[in-house]
Amino acid sequence: VTNSWTSPIVGPVGDGYQLITVAAPWVIAYQPDDGKEIWRAEHMAGDVAASPILAGDLAIAVEPNAQSVALGPGGTGIVTESHLVWRNEDAGPDISSPVTDGQRIFLVDGYGTLYVLNAQDGALAYEHDFEITVKSSPSLVDGKLYVLAENGTMFIGTPGEAGYTLEATAALGERCSASPAFMPGRIYIRGTSHLY
Repeated sequence: VTNSWTSPIVGPVGDGYQLITVAAPWVIAYQPDDGKEIWRAEHMAGDVAASPILAGDLAIAVEPNAQSVALGPGGTGIVTESHLVWRNEDAGPDISSPVTDGQRIFLVDGYGTLYVLNAQDGALAYEHDFEITVKSSPSLVDGKLYVLAENGTMFIGTPGEAGYTLEATAALGERCSASPAFMPGRIYIRGTSHLY
């Protein structure tokens, strides 16, 4: 492969597990126990940065500034066209990884635009513009969507069926590019100079 800035994921697909990687030009699935390649699909280009996710049995991958694609389970070998379930050319974040609740997929681009897609067909449900630079990935915790802007402002709201309702903001006062990490009762945030 030419390049990749993404992290691989391991998750249940069908009756087993798959390790899924994204690196231009391929999305590739491997057997986690022995590393044997299961399938690959040629849908990526550029400096891919967003890590893949699983929405049910669908593997979701993002080509920066271009598209998001969903690949279905059950394939072997090259499945570029045979297992392409949907393609959405509205949402292709350049850096941040998507997150899902299983029914919807949430993507935020570097300009702070939230795209909410239907997981089953990739249709754009709605957009929400935070109007601020975002480099970290969104987080979905207890039904709330957290978006951390590069200037250190956290946006907290509820993603409804027809729109995003902003409920609170919190300014850290330090630039942030890393995605926050959540544990029961705590949020860990890495700024440019401190860990909060």
